[in-house]
This record gives sequence, C-alpha cells and structure tokens, in this order.
Amino acid sequence: MAGKSVFLLGEDIPGLALAGDPESLAREHPLWARSIQELGPWEETGALSIAQGSDKFRHAGIKGWLSTKTHATGVFLCFSCSSALDLAWQLWQWGLFQDWDAVIAIRQWAGRGQLRRPWSSLPGNLHVVWRHPPLPSGWRGLVSLVPAWLSARVLSQLEGRQILIKWPNDLLWRDGKVGGILVEQRNERTLVGLGVNLEAAPQPAGLRESVVGGAALRGRINPVNCWNLLVSEYVNWYQNILPSLHPEDFLQNFSAVLAWKGRPVLLHEHGCENGLPAVVLGISAEGGLKVSVEGVTRTVFPGDIRLASCSASDQSTDLQGI
Repeated sequence: MAGKSVFLLGEDIPGLALAGDPESLAREHPLWARSIQELGPWEETGALSIAQGSDKFRHAGIKGWLSTKTHATGVFLCFSCSSALDLAWQLWQWGLFQDWDAVIAIRQWAGRGQLRRPWSSLPGNLHVVWRHPPLPSGWRGLVSLVPAWLSARVLSQLEGRQILIKWPNDLLWRDGKVGGILVEQRNERTLVGLGVNLEAAPQPAGLRESVVGGAALRGRINPVNCWNLLVSEYVNWYQNILPSLHPEDFLQNFSAVLAWKGRPVLLHEHGCENGLPAVVLGISAEGGLKVSVEGVTRTVFPGDIRLASCSASDQSTDLQGI
C-alpha cells in the first residue's frame, strides 16, 4: 500500500469482506475504540487518492477511510472477513499488497488455524496477516519459526513476562496459549498470520482436544498499536540482523524460549491417536522438533505435542485465527 497508513475498508467485497466505518469499529470493543481514536482523524476517500496516482485501487474498486496518522507499514483494516488470509491473498492478486503490508480483521467468520482447523476470532484480540519477504535459501525451513520467535520476544518485552514457544508456532504464557502463527505459501509467495489474545481467550467449550488451555494479555495494548510495535521489530531484525546471522545461531536463540524443553510430552503423529511418550530436546537445523522416544532421538516435522500430564479438562484448540 502506498503511503504507509491504515486504510479502513468502506465497501463490501462480496463473499470475502464486510465494510465498516470508524464509528462502527469503535463500538465493537473498548480496545478498538482506543485504536480508532488514536488513528484519527479519519478521511473518507476514494480509491484513486489512496493509491496516490496509481490505477490499481480503481481497478479493485476499493473505497473507504484513511487514517491521517503514519504507520510502520501499510494496513488494510476490515470490520469482518471470511479470513484475513483470504483477504490478503486477494489484495496480493490485485497488486495492492507489498512486503510487510498487513490485513487486520476485527471479526472473521471462517478464520483458520493449523491444518485448517476453525479458529475463534474475538473482538479486541489481534488477527493480522502480512506479506512475508523472501528468506535466504538457508532459512527456508525456518519460515514459520522466525516470526514465532520474533513475536514471542516482542510480546515478552511489551508485557514484562516471558512468552515461550510451543513448537512450531504457538505462543505460551504459563503453559496457556496466548497466540499462534500460521504460514501459507503459494509458489514463491508467503503470507504469515498472527493471532494474539490481547483481551480474552475463547471459552473451553469451543476448543478442540489436543493442545493447551487458553490465556489472554488482558487489554494492555490495542490491536493496531500491537501490530505497529511488532512489525517495527520484524523489519529491523530482517534488515539489520538477519543478513549477518547464521541459521545455527538463530536456532540456539529459538531453543532458549522453546516451551517444555526437557519435559515429558505426548507426541501425536499421523496414525498415532493416543500419543507416544517423549521428551522435548530441541530444534533441528531444518526446523523440526527433536524429541527422545524410548531413549532414541527423533526429529518430528508434521505432528503435535502436549504435556503428558494434561487431562481432558486442560486441553484446548487454536485460540486465535487468521
């Protein structure tokens, strides 16, 4: 998006997104009321003025409201959509989505998590998807680990509490899931989605059986400010740290915040419903999870783990979604 600002979708995109205005978004949740106020005043605008001379927006037929405040990256804000991932892919197809541009959705009616599981989207939480720049060849297997590690680091700094990573991409605080990362790739294109429980976690009745209980950060920061701080750190790391960093060094940093390291877990792979007793050891060079099963070291790529001590009442699901 030209202009590094926040654009609020003001027209429906049939089957994909529902429009809103600043007032309707502010009524959705106090954190969104704070976001809308801080981003104001808002200017109602047509597509051509947003594109600053480009005809791409005119072809897409997008109109809406533009924040008068500058932002770290371009942001498309929508009242509701099928999934922020769906909307981001469409914007990319229209040629409107540049590296680090983002979609932030207040609500989603078909948000998805890992393995395309339904993903609950509560107003006040952060549901964001961004265009991920290409990684160097030696980093390709770490495409989901890098944003998970960066997100855990930034949220730990913001919240003053240690956020750990349940491999490969769940964000935990005190063994409760506060966020998650989802990566989708199409050919050489990559989108990354992040959900963070800024305000609340879904009720246990809506959770699937396999992972951990939900947790929330309880309204300390609003969604747009949270994304602005996160992406500023992402861009700085990619531009200034990544070029001189070896993947082995990154994996050491990732292992330092790996949840359940050295603890007994149940390993769930295809065809193993009950789970194999295992112990978490660390991360492989290719981004897989290293575990010990009956004294033998194995590397897991697709799969899931949960604490061996979890009971049915402790289990949960994908809590954020994109």
